[in-house]
Amino acid sequence: MSFFTFKISDVIFKSLKGDLSSGEKKVLDDWLNSSAANKECYEHILQKSNFVTRKQFYKELETLKDYNYIKQHIWGKTKIRYLHYFTASAAAVILCFLGWYFLGQKDIDTKRKQIFAALATQKITPGKAVAILETAEGEMIKLGEKTSEIIQHKKSVATSKGSTLSYVKNTAMPKKAQEEIYNTLKIPRGGEYKLLLSDGTQVWLNSETTIKYPVQFLEKQRVVYVSGEAFFDVAPDKKRPFVIKSEETSVKVLGTTFNFRAYENEKYLQTTLVSGQVSVSREGKTSVLLPSQQYSYNKDTDISEIKTVDISLYTSWKDGLFVFKSQKLAYILDEIARWYNVDFVYEDAILKNYVFSGRLQKYENANTLLRVFEETGDIVFRKEGQKVYVKKSDKK
Repeated sequence: MSFFTFKISDVIFKSLKGDLSSGEKKVLDDWLNSSAANKECYEHILQKSNFVTRKQFYKELETLKDYNYIKQHIWGKTKIRYLHYFTASAAAVILCFLGWYFLGQKDIDTKRKQIFAALATQKITPGKAVAILETAEGEMIKLGEKTSEIIQHKKSVATSKGSTLSYVKNTAMPKKAQEEIYNTLKIPRGGEYKLLLSDGTQVWLNSETTIKYPVQFLEKQRVVYVSGEAFFDVAPDKKRPFVIKSEETSVKVLGTTFNFRAYENEKYLQTTLVSGQVSVSREGKTSVLLPSQQYSYNKDTDISEIKTVDISLYTSWKDGLFVFKSQKLAYILDEIARWYNVDFVYEDAILKNYVFSGRLQKYENANTLLRVFEETGDIVFRKEGQKVYVKKSDKK
């Protein structure tokens, strides 16, 4: 298919949603007027009988929403292929339909069944709300969707309900406690959880994340310790700054929203500011961030930098969505592996450097995105148990 075929598929998709620009409307009109076959094809797409249901059609498009259809751009000197994407958001499904239409009505049902069957088989199921609470006394409590009451020092200090652990504000702890009592919440692989601290601060915790925090904040600073990834909406308190500490950095705020990422097995440590202002400190050097800025520290090179970023790429996970833009396949699959609790095995290490863009609802079957990757690159996925093998396609 030509570049224009990719482009018109995007325009058709936008016309179905009713958000065409004037320029895109002209492109569509010119295409429709260029031949009777084009008009017939467009009318065929509009008929809901041509898909199982229009609802199913939109569901597939929504799953692939803003997925930038990827086309080969160049081969580097080191034989690493880079993939260039352009604005054909969610058009992969329409591209398939255009192909089906011009192949002839007889082949349409067969092709459709093959595509949708591929998306449905061998499901890679998503994670769920689950966490392990370790109290200061050493008690281990598994948290899930059932309601649980947390008792410490003969007092109810918190309640776990749904996917949230909520601490009671200003709980009266024993006077003999001269120091803050710290609990630890651990989110396993394939899990997520939300934490509401006693000061009103909200924390969204990603898979494979640990946070250590006081049951009640008694000191002049509100200090928590994080390994992994967490999104904070910090309750304002001018008298008591909120501090997040990891092995490498310390982030200080008064009241703001931001994402903090510090996985021990990743070389980058990142703080991405959504609103307010934060200061990031490391080895005596402090950097101040403004909204849409990100502090990034490279553990391998010992170099840090501040840059302006698209915050949705770093915060959408807390809203149930994965968004990737020009990311290496290794990074994308690491994110999927962490949430879906699977392991990706590369039969050719060069595949890790393939670059893709895409979007995936966290509670959807991950195969939806993987199948699109297969269509857009020389790559094949094969699932065996909890392992997914990644190899080059045999297609020429």
